[in-house]
Amino acid sequence: MIRVLHIITGLGTGGAEMMLRKILLHMDRTRIDNSVISLREIGDIGLQMELLNVPVYALNINSFASLLRGLCRTVSLIRAIRPNVIHTWLHHADLFGTFAAMIAGNPNIAWNIRCASLTSDDVPRINLHLVKLLGWLSSIPRVVVANSVAGSLAHTQAGYHPRCWQIIPNGFDTHLFSPSSDRRAHIREELGVNHADILIGIVGRYHPMKGHALFLEAAKELVKKSSAVRFVMIGRNLDGDNIEILNQINILGLSAKVILLGERKDVPDLMRGLDILVCSSTSEGFSNVIGEAMACGVPCVATDVGANKAVIGDTGYIVASGDVGALIDACFSLLMLRPEDRLRLGNSARERIQSLYDIDMIAKSYQKLYEEMACASN
Repeated sequence: MIRVLHIITGLGTGGAEMMLRKILLHMDRTRIDNSVISLREIGDIGLQMELLNVPVYALNINSFASLLRGLCRTVSLIRAIRPNVIHTWLHHADLFGTFAAMIAGNPNIAWNIRCASLTSDDVPRINLHLVKLLGWLSSIPRVVVANSVAGSLAHTQAGYHPRCWQIIPNGFDTHLFSPSSDRRAHIREELGVNHADILIGIVGRYHPMKGHALFLEAAKELVKKSSAVRFVMIGRNLDGDNIEILNQINILGLSAKVILLGERKDVPDLMRGLDILVCSSTSEGFSNVIGEAMACGVPCVATDVGANKAVIGDTGYIVASGDVGALIDACFSLLMLRPEDRLRLGNSARERIQSLYDIDMIAKSYQKLYEEMACASN
């Protein structure tokens, strides 16, 4: 049995957090014994991990004093658990976990980075200073894992010089995310979307890097081209309490065409209800929502950031980041396809996810990494 201790910045709903939960679920737990430390709260994802009988320790760090207490507790946990591998997730956890592991005398560390853009437009300035510091320290971990080639290149340009890079992409549960005509009909009825309407969706928390303003600019022009098009926006703070997004929708004359759903737990069903998914982000590492939509048989239009081009392949459209005209043209091309042709393209998208990014295959890649690291430390 190989003991792996994961240290992550937090366990609220987010891409890295959900990916960690997925690999814990799909890994061979007769071979790998996982534990998790969250620098912040236990969060919704942490509670889900506990249901898998994975021990989760929340440090609740929110001040300098709690940081010192958390560091001491983490050192104690490392000495008690005696992990064969310490795997840190996200920049803050990479730094914190490295210091804790070195103090505890257990240097068999892997870092995990999840972003592919390190500009001041997308990343807070203090985080850029953190990345610079991590670049100086990046030869300490045995391996640095990135979920995209773009992520490894961005961090190399920022000064990372690890002993070894390993690219392990995100994985998707193609049983949970799968087409269903019954669930599609149900969710569209709930949303008040007619069978003949083309429903275009965007999924992701309200943040400038997610490109919601660009999505709405494109929506304004697409409505002029087709009366059958509808739009849905899903994610944290994309709801009726967001005055900023409501004002933009009203100014663009889209009040009757845009549905704001906020954060939802039924994302697989919502994906099934879409005809097209748009990712208009200015920055992504490896977009989970693209893979989830494709697994549900939904063709995608995405900006050329992170791993988007590699994931979509020839099953959708890639456009330049910030190019609203190209986004409009790509969406209109999919919108004008015959339903059977759009269905065929969606089936190709699902097949691509099944063959390249199925979660069982990705979990085995992590397990192989842990086995190799444990063997090397003996």
